[in-house]
Formats: sequence, C-alpha cells, structure tokens
Amino acid sequence: MTTQHPMFSSSFPPADDLLVSGTLRNDISLHLCHGHSRRDIHNDFFELLDDPSEWTRTRKDPFPEDFDAIIDEVAAEYAQKVTEKSADAQRLDALRDELAQRNLAFSFDEGWDASEGAEYGAEQAEDEGAAGYVYCHIQDVDRLIHTGDLFFGFGTMKTDDELSTAEAVGEELVEALRAVGFAPDWDGNPNSRVLCQGLVVEYPLAEDLTDAE
Repeated sequence: MTTQHPMFSSSFPPADDLLVSGTLRNDISLHLCHGHSRRDIHNDFFELLDDPSEWTRTRKDPFPEDFDAIIDEVAAEYAQKVTEKSADAQRLDALRDELAQRNLAFSFDEGWDASEGAEYGAEQAEDEGAAGYVYCHIQDVDRLIHTGDLFFGFGTMKTDDELSTAEAVGEELVEALRAVGFAPDWDGNPNSRVLCQGLVVEYPLAEDLTDAE
C-alpha cells in the first residue's frame, strides 16, 4: 500500500520532483515536504526571480509579484497538515547517530541521483573520518514523499578492516535501521540498495516560515 505525505490531501499537493517545474504552489509544497526553509526556497528560485523574462521563458505559470506571499499561502496549509515531526522522521534523526556509532557517515537529501549521492556520502565520510557512508539522494526523498518508500545506498572508504567491503557496510546499515525501529529489506547484494517501505516522514515548518501560521 502506497504511503503518501499528508500534503497530498491539501489544496497544494507536492509536485513530482524538485528539478521538473510544476506549478509554483505545488513546487513550494514539495520543498516544504523536504523540510526546506524559506531561505532554501528562495535559493532555489532566486535566478528566475531576478529575471522575469527567464521566468516566462522556462515556466508556464505567471511571474509571482509577491513570492513570499505565495510561500506563506502554501505554508499556512502545510502547518495545518503537519504540526510536529513524525515518528519516522525522528527515526531518521536517530539513524544518523546510530550510524555514527558504527563509524558510518550519513548523507540525506543531497545529490540528484545515486552517483551524486555516493559522492556526497564519501565526502562526508572523509570529513568525519568515517570508514563508510550511507546516502539517500534527492530523488530518493521525492519518492519517499510520494510513495513512502525510501532507498538507502552505501559504500566503503576501505580504511577499516571490518568495514572494508560494501557488503560489510550494508550489513551494518541493516542492523542500524533495525536498531532505530525500521524494517529494512535487502538481498545481501552489495550492489543493491536497502529499502524501507511504508514510511511517513513529516517535518514541521522551519523557523523562518512559522510566521505563516
């Protein structure tokens, strides 16, 4: 059974993904489902907002004369649908600490695809001196919002004998996911990602958006 974010029952259901423009309000809704702040949303749109002609050339909806008012409109409905961080979102927070205890870095919602996600994961592992890394890239989080399915990729930095193979990192990841309350599914193949299904990951509005309530 597909598990969707509560914003799908709102006036502004989330767009399909962050890189393909939908209507502005649906795009903003997706950003909020990712847990993004007002600043994050502005950073994503600032080039188009600085050049109305570019906006008209690349988007179908009209140029927003008051961008923040539109953000506030969507955020007000979001605040009615999501009042607190969901249990699965709290488990993801706990997962970061659980992985750190196992000498693994965790990159979440960074990089567009598996290749970029792995790059961010490896960079974070290098910064933290971790023996391996786990990652969920942007498209993974888009899929999570729409379906409740979340894939975890992983890899090794080959600096620790016990975690020198991707398979060993995958086994640690599965144990860590179980430890925080998830039910992971993995076939043991180091080239396959680990899947958790039926997740509902909700983040309350960022502090710079709470004035919309």
